[in-house]
Amino acid sequence: MRPWHTNAIKRIVKTPKLHFLDSGLLATSRGVTFERIRRDRSILGALLESFVFGEIMKLVTWSDLRPTPYHFRDQDRNKVDIVLERDDGTIVGIEVKASITVRATDFAGLRKLAGACG
Repeated sequence: MRPWHTNAIKRIVKTPKLHFLDSGLLATSRGVTFERIRRDRSILGALLESFVFGEIMKLVTWSDLRPTPYHFRDQDRNKVDIVLERDDGTIVGIEVKASITVRATDFAGLRKLAGACG
């Protein structure tokens, strides 16, 4: 997935991001088991993000809107997992969290993206 960027912000990182569309294949290739996830919950985040990305890409195929998928990350490590942009420039940011609690800091990337969009 390509990074979303605009010339308005020079501090955006333009490194592509790789997603496996089959989260089961991703888990197997990384040796992830239920037992490993039970011991280390941090493993779940990348799997969940790839799963959500794959599901969104399935939905995009039948949508009349046909948004283009991106991700957003700046040099200060603010990030948005999935950014969808329509032809008319409308932007939607999606942040995926594998946590029960949501903190204000979880929205830092979305705030930064909103600022970049104006």
